[in-house]
Amino acid sequence: MSNSTFAGKSTEDTIRNYAEMLIDDLNANLPENAGKHWDKARELDNQTAKEIFGTEYSDRIGQAYHNCLINYKFDEMATAWKVLEGVPVVLGGIGTGAQPTVNPQYVTLVDQIDSKYNEIKGLVFAATSICPQSADLHGAAAWIGVLHLAAGTLPPEINRIKDEKYNRLKPDIDNHIRQALAQNPSHKQALEAKERLKEVDEHEFKIPGGDCFIATAAYGTPFADEIDILRNWRDNFLQASYAGRAFIKTYYSLSPPVADNIRQSGGKRKIVRTTLGPIVKILKDKYSN
Repeated sequence: MSNSTFAGKSTEDTIRNYAEMLIDDLNANLPENAGKHWDKARELDNQTAKEIFGTEYSDRIGQAYHNCLINYKFDEMATAWKVLEGVPVVLGGIGTGAQPTVNPQYVTLVDQIDSKYNEIKGLVFAATSICPQSADLHGAAAWIGVLHLAAGTLPPEINRIKDEKYNRLKPDIDNHIRQALAQNPSHKQALEAKERLKEVDEHEFKIPGGDCFIATAAYGTPFADEIDILRNWRDNFLQASYAGRAFIKTYYSLSPPVADNIRQSGGKRKIVRTTLGPIVKILKDKYSN
């Protein structure tokens, strides 16, 4: 790389041009080029590049990284989770009394999704070296992290994988939430990620299967819109009456083993979602967020 400036421009203005190109490439889902613009700017004048990128352009660069992460990278992960949805978690043993075995295809797909998440982490790491004070950047990283943590609920047979994932991801998510809220205490995405992480702590790991056991197993995540509707119906309607509270208590005592069975089969999850669909449709207008 040369240290030349654009024709007729000062070093500062050339660095600003690199910042503009970095933003354009991020908005076009070309994050690999963003790092090149940053490197070229630093070759011209490292200190000036840090000042211009990290202060003058910090908010815009942070927003561009946020857009790239949420509009492109998260969608890529969501597509990967969708592919995983129809793959059974375990093979054999269901209904036969035999010990089920983990489906290698499922584990392979989970590993591939983890690799996609690690790619996103690498992008976030590069971004924080450019604009470490961006609340939008940290908010996006926290949001993607907590959704990745909650997706793909695993059955007891491979709960160790789930625990390892939790222990590995949670510190990073906590850190991004703190960083975002330190810059902007009312940052909406960071606050929502914080609440979602709290739900994961309270339900996915302290209560086997999550709070809406069967529905969570069917939709594969406690954060689906349908789960929110059912949860609001529980909290705002069922909890208000003795009969409703009795129903909730009975449901909690009986549903975990049913949810574990459903979770093992993509076909069963689809049947339950189809069954719940009309109920959710009726409840949607009154109990959606």
